[in-house]
Amino acid sequence: MSSLRWTGLRLAVVAIACWAVVVVAIITTEPAEGVPIGAGFFYIVAVPLSVAASLVLLSSLRTTAAGAGWPSRRKAKATLSVAAALAVGTVVILPVLFVGGATDSIPANILDVLLFSGLGAFVISTLLFGLMRP
Repeated sequence: MSSLRWTGLRLAVVAIACWAVVVVAIITTEPAEGVPIGAGFFYIVAVPLSVAASLVLLSSLRTTAAGAGWPSRRKAKATLSVAAALAVGTVVILPVLFVGGATDSIPANILDVLLFSGLGAFVISTLLFGLMRP
């Protein structure tokens, strides 16, 4: 695995840990109380880390090929395509969520959908990138 891929995966692990704190705070806090300030800090850190990790992982695609662990080149290309599409989704959704949530220009229910879709795309793309061989 290339050093660029390792760097992206390490950034992703830190981002996922930050996201875990945010998601637990959202789930365990009553809607009327709002989200705790500490979780807000982790959110502010998690968004740029997730975007940076996705960009680094996307840039590592140049060194990726179907390795010995892949049953076929076709499956490897399909996996690469899905991982790349999800990473691009992360790079688009999370900044929109970050800015839209800060300006209250997006309704709360849409923010929730964007948050969990962006987070899901990030986690799944990270797992797919972690499974690929250079």
